[in-house]
Amino acid sequence: MNKRRQKSFDLRRIFGRQLQTKLLMLVMAFLIWLFVRTDQETTVVLTLPVQVQMDFLPDHVILEEPLSQVSVTFEGRGRSLLNFALFSGGEYRLVPESPEERSHTVSTSNLVLEGDPDITVLNISPALLRLRLDERIEREVPIELRARVLPAEDFLLTGPVDWQPRRVRVSGARSFVDTLSAVSTEAVTMNKIKRDPDRRLRLESPFEGAVLSRPEVLVTAPVEKRVRKTIENVQLVVSNLPDSLEVFPMSLNLVLEAGEQQLEGIRAEDIRAELDYLRAPPGSLQVPCQLQIPLNLQPLVIEPRLFELRPALPELADSTAIDTLSFGNRIFLPGL
Repeated sequence: MNKRRQKSFDLRRIFGRQLQTKLLMLVMAFLIWLFVRTDQETTVVLTLPVQVQMDFLPDHVILEEPLSQVSVTFEGRGRSLLNFALFSGGEYRLVPESPEERSHTVSTSNLVLEGDPDITVLNISPALLRLRLDERIEREVPIELRARVLPAEDFLLTGPVDWQPRRVRVSGARSFVDTLSAVSTEAVTMNKIKRDPDRRLRLESPFEGAVLSRPEVLVTAPVEKRVRKTIENVQLVVSNLPDSLEVFPMSLNLVLEAGEQQLEGIRAEDIRAELDYLRAPPGSLQVPCQLQIPLNLQPLVIEPRLFELRPALPELADSTAIDTLSFGNRIFLPGL
């Protein structure tokens, strides 16, 4: 048994050595072939990137980019071509001289090759490169806010959401800038806010290549704790009431709900409650009043909501002309 294992091990070692030898010979043969091959004249097609340079038209922008690369056929010794492809490179430089010129014939003079390689350019494809330019202009447009502020429970917004600045200058191609109505912020929802968010939002580019005078805006929003306050004994102001009628009662109580700071300074004297008889429906004996509350707050409770119109009691004669004597429940008038 041991002899069989030893024999099997020897066979694997022999075949393993032969395989290694064969691979080494194959690599040597490839290197010899590559050396002979690279010393011969040959051609190869390589792709080079296209770079647009606006040296002659600094007040214009690229509206439509040309092809990103061109195919160039090179000729030379294999060794030179291989060295250029592996360790060097180049680019095709497109330099427009007129904004009206859209088709540009390719030329070998626009090729920039690194390292001064010993190779020859046979052909460049495509033969034409198309490029659209437009005049660069600048214009100021409004900023559109795309943000929602949602206060936390028991908090509320006590005023409008604000953002600064409200306008931004946009620079870019005339065909885009002339039709631009606004620049928008990023879309954001601010949840469970308990105080002024004081947050900066990024401005979104309205079109490719647009340059904005600022990258962001500052968003603020007045957020306060929600509270309730009872305002008592607000005096009623009555106007255009006939002498034959009177109003009851002549005051009211309110319950307001708003921000803590909003309600802090509101007093009964700051609220105007007016009942105008001319606004009451004809024949009505119960009429509401009109309220003017600071900050245009809407009351949760108005007590009373309706005021009674009663016949006015007749006025008694002058007390100096009538002498009344009262005994128990009987009233005696002199001379009667």
